[in-house]
Amino acid sequence: MSKEKTKLVLNQLVADLSQQAAIIHQVHWYMRGRGFITLHPAMDKLMDEINAQLDEVSERLIIIGEHHIQHYVNLQITLKIQDIPASYERSIDEWVRHLLVGYEYLIGLYQEGIETAGEEGDDVSQDICIGFKGDIEKSHLDATCTPKRSTWNLINSNKKDESLILFLFGVIQSFERNSSKV
Repeated sequence: MSKEKTKLVLNQLVADLSQQAAIIHQVHWYMRGRGFITLHPAMDKLMDEINAQLDEVSERLIIIGEHHIQHYVNLQITLKIQDIPASYERSIDEWVRHLLVGYEYLIGLYQEGIETAGEEGDDVSQDICIGFKGDIEKSHLDATCTPKRSTWNLINSNKKDESLILFLFGVIQSFERNSSKV
């Protein structure tokens, strides 16, 4: 099989993972206010996770005979995760909300990769998408769950502040768990 549709999804992942990494880096540079001491170093962990995903997806594209999007102009054309202008005036809440939108989108794009790679018989690309989708859900969904609700469900409701608090709590917990393993 040609894996042409899988290549398109993986190239989209390269573009959007690059964008999410840039946004995380902006959050890292521009965050101010409550939670700064804990969240600032947590952004390093999020950047490492996204960059590892970007590296593996890019390598997979090369293995299946496709050149990943290399040129910045090509990246800009294909981006689905939108940037917001960097500003010290943005609150941590605004930055984290923007991160949540990006992660939610990536979960959906990985799901598309799972389905497309499965249809084209590309088990390895499918496995990569399954693994990274699970990683994002584990770090950014399961960590922010309460016994009765998840952040992703709350995002679509009128309880945005509660979802933000849950997400921040999840990021802090994830960071603290991983820091204690060192």
